[in-house]
Amino acid sequence: MIWELIIVAFLLGLYPLIIKSALNHISPPTFMLGFGICYFIFEIIYSTIHYKILKKDFSILMNKKFIFGIFILSGFIVSSINFLHYDLIKKYKVYYITSILSIYPIITALLSYLFLKEYISLYAFIGVILIISGIIIINLSESLNTT
Repeated sequence: MIWELIIVAFLLGLYPLIIKSALNHISPPTFMLGFGICYFIFEIIYSTIHYKILKKDFSILMNKKFIFGIFILSGFIVSSINFLHYDLIKKYKVYYITSILSIYPIITALLSYLFLKEYISLYAFIGVILIISGIIIINLSESLNTT
């Protein structure tokens, strides 16, 4: 599992650089459209490979309409996040945007504790404090560099 996480972390680190490179030449809506088309094509290929799982899940979906609502809400949230993310990366330094966005595990931890009743260990809490400290340091260094 750790190697898969390292690969995902590497790709997540590479992704903003790719976005910034593209956004130096095109607008965020154009990039989002191209991304959406490529994502759709990939989903068709992936769905074809996992047809049996999808067939089983769709039978569950037909009986649970709230899950369809979750799909719609998720699509709206992801689309909004992507557009805002692309717009911010086009305007500002990539490392700055990605470091500020690293606050999302804090929000996820708090919301999972509140809504899913998931336990947050002492080490996770210390990690959250370190994330906040890092964000503060990056913000301070960025504000000192711009003055």
